[in-house]
Amino acid sequence: MKKLIAALAIIVSTSTFAQKYFGAQALCLMTGRDSAQCEVCNNYAYSIGCKMRSEGITLRGYRVANEGYIIIRPGQCGMTYVKANNSIMDPLVDAVATATCHF
Repeated sequence: MKKLIAALAIIVSTSTFAQKYFGAQALCLMTGRDSAQCEVCNNYAYSIGCKMRSEGITLRGYRVANEGYIIIRPGQCGMTYVKANNSIMDPLVDAVATATCHF
């Protein structure tokens, strides 16, 4: 009996605290010489929480990054921005983003 109760307790505790993590598709658009806007959208019926990281690279090879946690409601999109420090002498040339989300 004790083994059965212990087994049920382990199953309940692991299923209660287990969260499904998944990678979401993040898209970046250059919004000028100095900045880029990156977004991830929620196509599920439930709200999701996402850790987003956007990273840009300048003409001279310097990297700029932004990281944050966003809660996205169903049918909505969350955004992050990345900006070059000196867009006249060293403009932003590319940006990428990654998002790890969970329900």
